Amino acid sequence: MSLKNWLHTMKGKCLPPSARKVMRMEKTLLCRLDELSAQHGYLDRQIKALSARNDLLFWFSQMREGEGLARTKRNFFEGLVPEEGLIRGTQLVMLNLMDFIDDVCTENGLTYFLSHGTLIGAVRHKGFIPWDDDTDVSMMREDFLKFKNIIKTQSRYRLVDYYEAGCRKESCGRFAKLVDTNLPLHIFVDVFVYDWEDTKSDEEASRKYYAKRTELGERIWETAQRSGCAAESRPIEDPAIKSQLDAVFDEYVYPYPKEGTGIQWGVDLFWKRNIYCIKKEYVFPVKRMPFEANVLREDERASGKKEKKREFCVPQNPEVLLSLAYGNIMEIPARCYAYFHAKYFDFYGKEDIIEEYLKTWGCADQKG
Repeated sequence: MSLKNWLHTMKGKCLPPSARKVMRMEKTLLCRLDELSAQHGYLDRQIKALSARNDLLFWFSQMREGEGLARTKRNFFEGLVPEEGLIRGTQLVMLNLMDFIDDVCTENGLTYFLSHGTLIGAVRHKGFIPWDDDTDVSMMREDFLKFKNIIKTQSRYRLVDYYEAGCRKESCGRFAKLVDTNLPLHIFVDVFVYDWEDTKSDEEASRKYYAKRTELGERIWETAQRSGCAAESRPIEDPAIKSQLDAVFDEYVYPYPKEGTGIQWGVDLFWKRNIYCIKKEYVFPVKRMPFEANVLREDERASGKKEKKREFCVPQNPEVLLSLAYGNIMEIPARCYAYFHAKYFDFYGKEDIIEEYLKTWGCADQKG
C-alpha cells in the first residue's frame, strides 16, 4: 500500500474526532515526501555525473599518444586476455562446433550469422567475450530446415530440439542446440531461427508478432499442462508429448514467409521482450569477420600449421543490431560475468574431460 493510500485510510478511520490532526499529519508528510524526492533527484544527477567523469578518466588513462577515444576503447577490449580454466575450455569446445556449422553452411550454400553475445564478442573482442560461456548462431528458417536435414546424416554431431513448454506461460518455446556426441558433457551452440517480415513499420511488425506469439504461448502452456510436461528447459524424450507440442508450434509457423523487407525473431522461439523488425539491409548480405583467429581448427591439428584464418559470418551492419538490443557495447559492462551454463550443467570437477576432448585436436594449451 502506498503512503498516500495509507494516509487516506487513516483519515477515514480517524475522522471526525481527530480530523484536523490527521490532515496536518498528511500535509506535513506530503511536504516531506516532496523534499525527499527533490533531494533524491539531485543526488541521482550528481552520481550519474560523477560516474560519467570517472568513466572518461579511465578511458583517458588507457589512451596512447595520437589515439582517439573510439580507437582506445577498441584496443582495450581487443587486448583483454582470454579466460582460463573451465570457461576457456568450454569456449574452445564451442569453437569447434562453430567451425563445423561454418563448414556445413559454406559447403551447402546456407546462410547463418553470429548473434547476441557471440556477435558482441566478434565485434568487440574478435573472439569470445572473455567471461562468456554461451554461443549463439542464427539462421533464416529456410536455411535452418536444410541445415537440420543435413545434420541428420551426421554421426558425430547432433541437433537437439529443446523446449520451454511448462516453465512460464509467457516464455513457452522451442529452439535447437548443436552438440558433439564425442563429448559426454552438455556443451552446445544455440541455433536460433528468424523469419521474414513484410510490414511498413516496426510498430505494425511488433503488434503482429505479439498477437500471434501470445496466442501460441497460451496454447503451448495448456498443451504442456495437459500432457504433464515438466517445468524445465530440456529435450522432450516422450515422442507423444513432443508430437503434441510440435503440432501446435507448426500451426503458427507454417507456411513461413519466403521473403520480406525485414526479419524477425521466430515466433516459435521462447518469449523475447522488446521484439523489433530488423531491416533486411542491416543483415544481408552477411559478411565474414575474424573470430579466435589464433586458435587452430581441428582439421589443422595434424600439421600444427594454420592453413586459413578463422572467420565467421556476421550481419552486414552488426553495430546497428547490437545497439538495438544492447545499447553502446563499447563501454565497460555493468555486469562482467556470464550466466554460467557450466555451473548450471554441473561441469565443475569435470575439467579433465574437457581437456582430454581438446587434446584430440591439439587445442588444450592454446589461450587464444
